[in-house]
Amino acid sequence: MANSIIKNKNSKIHTVSGVELRRLIIEAVYEILNDPDFGLELQDWVKERLKKRPKKTISFEEIKKKYK
Repeated sequence: MANSIIKNKNSKIHTVSGVELRRLIIEAVYEILNDPDFGLELQDWVKERLKKRPKKTISFEEIKKKYK
């Protein structure tokens, strides 16, 4: 692969190999798609709040009838 020239937001120019450019692109995509909450646990207050939520969902039609 040929070298690529990259200009960053500070107008600095860098020359990188095709392999390095590929690695930078993969790293950027991974950062965007990666789940930042992966591996974290819900706090107890959030778990309790979720337990108190109604189990049944209400259809849009039912809501329209209720507030007509």
